[in-house]
Amino acid sequence: MACSNDKPKTTEVSVLIDVTEKTIDLPEAKQILNLYNFDANIENGGIFNFSTISNFSINKRVEFEIQPGSKALSNRYQRKKEVSRFQESVESVLSNNLRESQGQGNSTVYKSIASELNRLAESNASRKIAVISSDLMENNGTVSFYSGIDFSKLESKPDDVKNYFESIEPLNSLKGVQVLLIFQPKDLKSDQRFSVLSNFYKKLLQEKGASVQISSNI
Repeated sequence: MACSNDKPKTTEVSVLIDVTEKTIDLPEAKQILNLYNFDANIENGGIFNFSTISNFSINKRVEFEIQPGSKALSNRYQRKKEVSRFQESVESVLSNNLRESQGQGNSTVYKSIASELNRLAESNASRKIAVISSDLMENNGTVSFYSGIDFSKLESKPDDVKNYFESIEPLNSLKGVQVLLIFQPKDLKSDQRFSVLSNFYKKLLQEKGASVQISSNI
């Protein structure tokens, strides 16, 4: 439990779910809620954002927050109710959105990620975390990593791919942003592809100051 002199911190979490592939494993609400550390300090604040990676460059976003509390001023019972409502809202958004059918022809991955990370980097939250559940397979009509020629450039000419992506949307400084790239490969081919793509994104985002973790789950 938090000591009485612990100051509450606000954590902002952005969840991006790739709905272009039916095989994407989705994060559980409990895993997302654990990032806010309410068990350590119930006075912590939280901001939750949800959006999708789809065949569109602009996607619907859901956002809501709970302001940090004050041990000296807040009613403990009331604070617990506020935190519970916030947690239930997160669970509801994830449950309702993740039940939607997945699978689309195209995947506008980079722009969706870059837009959200640039927005998150501007946050005044103490902790800024992006949870990205995607195979990272871009297929936007101009570049398709399903094409052997385009995919091979990730290894032979990564700067060309980087420059192309940043011509779509430049990445600002991501200092202070923690990025979790989440994907569970289903076979050897998807494992090999994700290894190349996730390392490309890791280098790209780290160059902008982000900390990046690659994993099969949160």
